[in-house]
Amino acid sequence: MKEYGGYLPLELREQEEYFKTEEKNIYRLNCGRSAIALAVKKSNWKKIFIPIYMCYSVLEMCKRYNIPYELYHINDRLEPINVTVRENEGILIANYFGIFSDDRMNRLVEKYKNVIVDNTQSFFSRPNMNAYNVYSCRKFIGVSDGAYLIKKNVNCCKNKIEKDISSDASNYLLKALDRTTNEVYPEYLRNEKVLEEKDIKGMSESTRRILKSVDYDDIMRIRVNNYNYLQKKLSDLNEFKIVMRNSIPMIYPLVIKQRNLRRKLVENKIYVSQWWKWILDKGIGNSYENDLSEFLYPLPIDQRYNEEDMEQIVRIVLKILN
Repeated sequence: MKEYGGYLPLELREQEEYFKTEEKNIYRLNCGRSAIALAVKKSNWKKIFIPIYMCYSVLEMCKRYNIPYELYHINDRLEPINVTVRENEGILIANYFGIFSDDRMNRLVEKYKNVIVDNTQSFFSRPNMNAYNVYSCRKFIGVSDGAYLIKKNVNCCKNKIEKDISSDASNYLLKALDRTTNEVYPEYLRNEKVLEEKDIKGMSESTRRILKSVDYDDIMRIRVNNYNYLQKKLSDLNEFKIVMRNSIPMIYPLVIKQRNLRRKLVENKIYVSQWWKWILDKGIGNSYENDLSEFLYPLPIDQRYNEEDMEQIVRIVLKILN
């Protein structure tokens, strides 16, 4: 029975989610790892190929759900090297940093056939309906969790998945409005740890409600503008030479082989984490993967920032390097 009266909840605009597709083509889930696990389970593949340059939590997810996997290397175009995918096997291909165009990813799907497109770093990429497409919401939008799994008829049986409850996990987002994201960072990390340990669940109602209130056009415009500004100012210094085309990036991937740069950026309040250090620790990467793990500085370009912020980031980077 519907409730009437009482206190007022948060005021959120009632709009649409970004992905507009028939319900039979989409699962709304609690996190990207759950989406990957569900895709493998529904495909019935006997094994999945996973890139070495990937978050270790994906491997932990495979172990948790007894999913056989094999690691593969990528080349300097961020594409698989020497991988043959048999009919009863699949491959996870990452859209790194959100810089692959839809056409480029479609060519990879056509080449390998049994593909999970990992768009966790590319929320705005158009899904290829012949592949499994995984999206993570919290890397692009201020929510504590949330993910999508999209494929033609992926949800045609309407399998019931228990919905998650994420309102308690969202406290750090509200606190960051009163303080700073850095002050509340320990709470964010605790939420990440809790999310890693959760089973496959449906997207919470609170997360979906927030996602339906977002101005996605504005987010896309700002991210592209900020990326283009950094590319214009830093491209001559940047050893990462793949340029974003016709996509909406997650970060600006700056690669400079200077070991103290990360520490100095953080000292100047540009928080650039080291992605996937486990590759170096285990000594399993090729030279390109090792360089990305050690020398990638993911500069922020998200919708919190404008051109003045990008100017400040450029000034700090150039001052450090000079």
